[in-house]
Amino acid sequence: MKKIDAIIFDMDGVLIDSEVIVVSCWKEIGRRHNSPKLEEAARVSIGLNGIERKNSFLKVAGEDLPYEEYAAEQRGIFADTLPPLKKGVREIIAAIKKHGIPMGLATSTQLSSVKRELSAHGIFDCFDVIVTRDMIEHGKPAPDIYLKACEELKADPANAYGVEDSRNGLKALYDAGLHTILVPDLVTVTEEMHEMAEAELDSLLDVIGYLGL
Repeated sequence: MKKIDAIIFDMDGVLIDSEVIVVSCWKEIGRRHNSPKLEEAARVSIGLNGIERKNSFLKVAGEDLPYEEYAAEQRGIFADTLPPLKKGVREIIAAIKKHGIPMGLATSTQLSSVKRELSAHGIFDCFDVIVTRDMIEHGKPAPDIYLKACEELKADPANAYGVEDSRNGLKALYDAGLHTILVPDLVTVTEEMHEMAEAELDSLLDVIGYLGL
């Protein structure tokens, strides 16, 4: 097995199959308000932080888009759903626990949502450390969130592995100096992402094999 001080996961698109639901919510809002570009805008904004996401929506759907109003509507629709777990989540958590490896979560999602979704699936307490966007100064693609997670886990980033699905998350991992594992969800993998990823795998089940767990 590889020398592993810690394994740190992103949440949306990696552990929780939420991004397809988010895109679906925006598609519904676009239908309601006759704004067909909202679905495209949602896909383009995957992995972006709050300010970047808003700017991306305005760029794709138009500067006159009432983004805050529509975003609140999207959150309302999403709150009525419970996204399922991605394939391999329970298996990889069990494998990590079996080997006694510290495990963290580094996500741009608010802690209240993290707790609601992970608790509903019974895995919230599986993580030794959870770092969310509101706990650090700069969100992804800055490396802050992964550096803080490593600090709290008492892990050397050079011996820690991170699992991401988006460009911004992968950039945060790469700049923080962790081993980078890419498990793509809805995004198109760019040449830049290929270069940053130490490994590109199809699912968390493949991650188990890659890490030798």
